[in-house]
Order: sequence, then C-alpha cells, then structure tokens
Amino acid sequence: MYKKSQENELFQKSIKSTVKAISEKKNLNIFFGDLDKTKKQDILLPSFNDASEKNKIMRIRGMSDSASLKKKFHNTKIHQDLRPEIENHKKIYDELENLRCEVLGSSKMPGIKKNIGEFLELELNEEVENKISQE
Repeated sequence: MYKKSQENELFQKSIKSTVKAISEKKNLNIFFGDLDKTKKQDILLPSFNDASEKNKIMRIRGMSDSASLKKKFHNTKIHQDLRPEIENHKKIYDELENLRCEVLGSSKMPGIKKNIGEFLELELNEEVENKISQE
C-alpha cells in the first residue's frame, strides 16, 4: 500500500513539474480531484487511485499537456475582446482557441502531440461506446 501511495505521489509531482515547465509559469496551482472553492486552482486534473491505471494516466497526461499549452499561449484579454456574442459561436471560438494552443505546442514537442492524441482517442472511444450502449 505504501509503495502504491508513493508511486501516486511521484506521478503527481512529475505532472505538476511538467505542467509548470511547459507553461513557463512556475507559480501555477495544480490539483488532482474535486473542485475546492477555497483554493485558487489554475489547473484541476482528475483524481486517480493507482499510477498503473493506463487509461487514467493517459487522460491525465493529455489533459495536463493541453492545459499547460493554454496557459502558455492563450491571451485572455485578446480572447475576450474578439469573442463573439452568440452563444453557439462562443463555444466554437473557445474550442478553436484550445485547438490553436494545442497545435502550437504539439508542432514543437512530439511528446505532447502523442499525449494529446491518446487523450482525444480515449475521449472519442468512450463517446462511441456510450452511444452504442444507449442504442
């Protein structure tokens, strides 16, 4: 049990340091688990019980890389100034901004491209499985 706990702590520590290095923001607050409104949370990632849970680890890596790139390349002021008024257009605009940040980082760092690609593949597979099970 202690070994598993230690592995989980090491994994969290490695994710946190990677996020800070990629984003070039050393003072980010990164948390795993549920939203805690008492803390300033710059990046919130899913909790996990076991660092050997392959799909959960792939999800966390992809999400953390994506969040890191957004912290690095996103400009909130410019984004808000140019954001459309219509709700559906806002959603598309926001998704395109996330994609822009991911593409900028992925083109420079192949490991990030792999992590985000695996994360998106997991998401897509889960969505397909959910649709099939609902039929």
